[in-house]
Amino acid sequence: MRVIKLSALGFVFFVLSLVTLISCGENRNVENVGKIVKFTLQKDIDSLPIDAKYIPLETPEGCLIGSVDQLAMTDDAIFILESDQEHGGMYVFDKDGRFVTRIGNRGRGPGEYILPMSFTINSELIGILDGGMNKLLYYDIHTFEFVRQRPIFNSTYFEWLDDKTMVWGNDESNPEIPYSEFSYVVTDTSLDVNVGYLDKVIRSGYSIMTGKPVYRFKDEVRMYASFIPTVYRGTAENCTPVYTIDFDRFELPPAKYMEKISRNNQCYFDELENSGYVSSYGFFETTGALCVRYMVKHEKYIGLYSKANGQGFACKKDDFERKISHKYSYISGVIGDYFVAPLFIPLLRENPDDVKLLPPDLKRIVDVSSDGDNPILFLFKPGV
Repeated sequence: MRVIKLSALGFVFFVLSLVTLISCGENRNVENVGKIVKFTLQKDIDSLPIDAKYIPLETPEGCLIGSVDQLAMTDDAIFILESDQEHGGMYVFDKDGRFVTRIGNRGRGPGEYILPMSFTINSELIGILDGGMNKLLYYDIHTFEFVRQRPIFNSTYFEWLDDKTMVWGNDESNPEIPYSEFSYVVTDTSLDVNVGYLDKVIRSGYSIMTGKPVYRFKDEVRMYASFIPTVYRGTAENCTPVYTIDFDRFELPPAKYMEKISRNNQCYFDELENSGYVSSYGFFETTGALCVRYMVKHEKYIGLYSKANGQGFACKKDDFERKISHKYSYISGVIGDYFVAPLFIPLLRENPDDVKLLPPDLKRIVDVSSDGDNPILFLFKPGV
């Protein structure tokens, strides 16, 4: 989870290009909004099957990854983004974890970035969004060479809807700017706005980031927003509900509560995180399953849902770690039909007695690794 204070200013050209915005609807009721996906909270998960495997990432000189903030895979390459203010970068590995290259470098020149916040991929290009300089950089998907860049407005993530349109997370909070009430805006490639989606629960200069909440699933683009439990399918013309998350005993904070604790643009993080409401969540999808990570009163939870049998469960992160016999940091993406979390060697070796209890496949990797190595990717999904 990244906590960021957002700028209240957008680019003038974006405001001037504004066209009539259409909301995707204000219905935030969890009932009858897409398919209800319930993650039933359980204390005993020992009997629940989990399929797991591991990919160690090679550690070449000068390529030490400190965090895996976003991850994606094509047919033959794994792409990893580290959004760190000092060491952030984009890295490519093959499907077995062998290092291929680094894309771009830190700096202020053409093809360089200061704060890489997110990326997306199509058949020709890799797009990296630089939140430090408000620009979008394009690199060739085959050669990884820099192609071009352009200035953008106040956003930290986007996705291509088709060859001519893109959907952007809208970080603008200034109420005097017309589009600031929407969580997403759809633009053409010149960044002229066509439509706005999902009314924001609050407009605030503060945001709790939980990864990249707009993602591509097969040929569809899906999106969700803070404090709204519904995942939508977005197109260039409209968006429609696909799933609504039922957190069982917990719920997202009501709009009136959020308006109260964020009044006058005050930082609401501490009060929200101590409230008993779900303070943030991240949602991930594969062909066979759904996964949600969320936090309530500083306690981290994970939920898994099988599409095959329509069953979902949730548990505390600590309980899930006991089941899989090792700690993990956070879920950062999807590879094939697996959810992925990075494993850092020092964390796995924190207690020598725990190393003996590691799953055999993971222990073999840890035994030949050093604390200075790149992370191991932990791939998991609900078992059959």
